[in-house]
Amino acid sequence: MKNRKVTSVTEYLQWVHDMHTHEAFGIEWLRPRIFFRGQASKLSISPSLFRKGNGVSLEYQILSTAQRLVWKEIHNYSSYLEKLIYFQHYGLPTRLVDVTSNPLVALYFACQPVKKNGKNTNGIVYVGCEDEQNNSDVDELCRVLFQYNLADCTINSLEQIGLKKSFEQLVQENIYVVPPINNERLEAQSGAFIFTRILEKKDNVYSLSGEYKQDKFEPQSVIIPYDSKTTILHELRELNIHEGTMFPDAEHKLKYATQYVKDKYPLYIE
Repeated sequence: MKNRKVTSVTEYLQWVHDMHTHEAFGIEWLRPRIFFRGQASKLSISPSLFRKGNGVSLEYQILSTAQRLVWKEIHNYSSYLEKLIYFQHYGLPTRLVDVTSNPLVALYFACQPVKKNGKNTNGIVYVGCEDEQNNSDVDELCRVLFQYNLADCTINSLEQIGLKKSFEQLVQENIYVVPPINNERLEAQSGAFIFTRILEKKDNVYSLSGEYKQDKFEPQSVIIPYDSKTTILHELRELNIHEGTMFPDAEHKLKYATQYVKDKYPLYIE
């Protein structure tokens, strides 16, 4: 199936319906869980940690420093996964990739205006399907990140870093995670994540993986033409999807209030 170009919310929701429905051998059924990622331009998908030069090799130092500086804020969190999500929320480079279970949220982010080389860009929405992983397993992987400097380790067995042999496949996979809702933005955006693989195995030795393989999304995606973005954003506003609801803090709500009035009364505001 080729990428589909859509110019309205109605067309987009038809695509969403098609993605939820799967057919094989003449039998049709609904996929168990769908995740979406909207981007304002068709850039490669990569976690912020991997976009920071040698960031992945400094992951342990980044997490250790961040944990020390905000210990007051995170010491009551019951899991390492929650700590990692907190860091992601406040802009620390992490190995998490943002996705959502709400297709309209993904569409909102795909419709944000952005220019590349001085030209407006098309948006894109990716879609993936998978049952989320048990969060307790993912938390075990997060614990390893917080407790071991994997960049300096020669790992001959997972037991060296406190993992059971049963984690051999999991530690080498990208994993969809539906997190505990520990902040308003996650709730508003129906947030979820891809937890990117930590290690790769070669010649019976594990090494830190610093490459994100885009294997969690279907080949099909939807393209939002740049000249349709504004129209779709107005349609989303009628569905209560806008800056004030996607970022439910006072700053963004008030910014949206100003823009809403400007759009409604353009003749009265310079």
